[in-house]
Amino acid sequence: MKKCYLLHAILLMPLASFAQPANDDCANAQVLSISNSIITVPFDINTAVISNQLICNSTSNYADVWYKFTMPYNGNVNIDSGNGINNFALYDACGGNEILCINLRGLLPNLTTNSVYLLRLFRTASNASDPANQSFTIQGFQEVTNDDCSTAQTITVSTNSTTVNFEIGGAHINNEVGCEGSTPKTHADVWYDFTMPINGDIKISSGFSINNFALYDACNGLQIGCSITNGLFQNLTSGSTYKLRMYRLSSNAYYPLFKSFNISVDSALGISDKSQNDIKIYPNPAIETINISSAFPYEKIEMYDILGHQIKTVYNTNEINVSKLSEGVYILKIYTPKGFVSKQMIKK
Repeated sequence: MKKCYLLHAILLMPLASFAQPANDDCANAQVLSISNSIITVPFDINTAVISNQLICNSTSNYADVWYKFTMPYNGNVNIDSGNGINNFALYDACGGNEILCINLRGLLPNLTTNSVYLLRLFRTASNASDPANQSFTIQGFQEVTNDDCSTAQTITVSTNSTTVNFEIGGAHINNEVGCEGSTPKTHADVWYDFTMPINGDIKISSGFSINNFALYDACNGLQIGCSITNGLFQNLTSGSTYKLRMYRLSSNAYYPLFKSFNISVDSALGISDKSQNDIKIYPNPAIETINISSAFPYEKIEMYDILGHQIKTVYNTNEINVSKLSEGVYILKIYTPKGFVSKQMIKK
C-alpha cells in the first residue's frame, strides 16, 4: 500500500521545466553598452530553441541568443569567447543583412557612430548544452586620427632613440598587400611622417612580430622598404620627409601588448671614403664564415637582409658564421667610434 501511495505522489509532482533565455530571438535582444573597457557578457544557451537555420552560409540545427548595441563612435569592436564552439554573426537589423561572421574571436570592423547592430551568438545543437565557455568579452576601439597617410602623425627623429606609442585597435580595416607576401590581406594601419635631420639610416625596433613597417617617399608614392618587427631603412636624405606606415593583420589589431616602437637615426657622418676602404669583409661571396678586417676598432656589427630585417648582432669579433643564412644579399653595419660603415655581403 505504501508503494502505491508513493507512486501516486510522484505522478502528482509537477515536472521540472527550464525557461528559454529571454534573448532567444532577435526581437528580444539583450542590450549591450560598448566602451573602451573590456566587458564580460555571461550567457545561457542550454535551453535556447533548436531550429534548422542558414547562418554564415551554413545550414544546420542551431541554438542562438541575441544582443544589440549602438556604436558610440566610428571604429571597431573586438569579441573573444575563448572556445571554438561559440560563433558570432553581425546584422544591421532583425531580418536584415548579415554583415560578418566570426568563430571564437575576432574584430567587427569599420562600424559607424550611432548605428545599431544585432549580434547573434550561436552554437550547433550538439554543443548547445556544453557548459564550457558560457561567456564572451566585448570591447570597443575608437577610430584613430592618424588612420590615413594624409593625416599622418609627425614625429621627430634624431640619433637618440625615440619611443612612439600607438593605438591601432580602432584603425580602419583594409584589404592590402603587406611585407609578408604578395597576397592582399586584411590589415589595420596607422601613419607617421618625419624629416631626416642628416643623411643616414632609420632604425626601428618594436619587439614583437605582429608589428610591421613600410616606408614611403610620399603618400601614394614609392615604397622604399618594408620590415617585420625590426627594420633598417638605408640611405635617406637630409631634409627629405618620409611616410612611415605601421600595420598589423586585422586579427592582431586589438592585441593590447607591444603598442610602441623605437625609432632613431644612424648617421654615416664622420666616416671618410678612406675609412670606408679601411674596413674589408672577405670572402665575399661567402658560404660558411665571413671575416672582418679593419684598420681601426669597431664596437659591434649588425646584419640585415635586403628587406631591412635585422638578422643578428655580434660584438668584439672579426668572424661571423653565416652558414645557416639563406642565399642572397645582406647588409653589414659596422659601428666605429666615428660612425658606421655599411658593407654588402653575398651568401652563396
